[in-house]
Amino acid sequence: MHVSKIIIAIFVLLYGVVLSAKEPSWVGLYPADFNKIFPKVGKWRIELYKLPTSKSEKLGFIDVEFVNEEGFKFTYIPISNLKKKIIFTPDLFEADWGYGPYYHQTVLATKDKWVLLPKKPLEKEAWVNLTLVFGKNDFRTLEKGMVYKLDDRSIYLIEVNENSITIRDEQEADMLGGEENPPVIKKFSPETIEFRKLYDENKHLRIKPKYTKGC
Repeated sequence: MHVSKIIIAIFVLLYGVVLSAKEPSWVGLYPADFNKIFPKVGKWRIELYKLPTSKSEKLGFIDVEFVNEEGFKFTYIPISNLKKKIIFTPDLFEADWGYGPYYHQTVLATKDKWVLLPKKPLEKEAWVNLTLVFGKNDFRTLEKGMVYKLDDRSIYLIEVNENSITIRDEQEADMLGGEENPPVIKKFSPETIEFRKLYDENKHLRIKPKYTKGC
């Protein structure tokens, strides 16, 4: 057996890791009950690890800061250079915290309470236990009947399948709620896209909700 396969086998045996997320999802890099901190200032530090255990090698930190009237700021600090601070925007982001909220990063894998985050801005993929910082994991998953952006394309999610999604292009009627005479859905040909094609070269999800503030 190849050495790399042996290492992976031992890793799974010891940590029971789900090597990939069952379906595309994101996890919140903020306290889910953050409304309780208004109008205070809040600061949190997320520790990044090589493996899903705090006994493994530490890879750096993500500092999260909230200032009322300004919102959330996210800063990555690599363990290789603690003076280096990289401000970044999570994959799902809506500056107005009155909606969503949307402060979520792509999930690559999970193990118990641990979540694997993709590289960029991280130097390499890293595990985090957000329950130690925020009390719980706040996951978001794809929802059928919602409109999403897939790169520059607006799509309507018809169904989430075992390994793919079924979609069509967005139509005028999709986001017109409560209209007396809403437009009818035009004929369309459903399209299936495999989960693996929803990620970019750094394994960040390319798909995200289009209307973060509603219709």
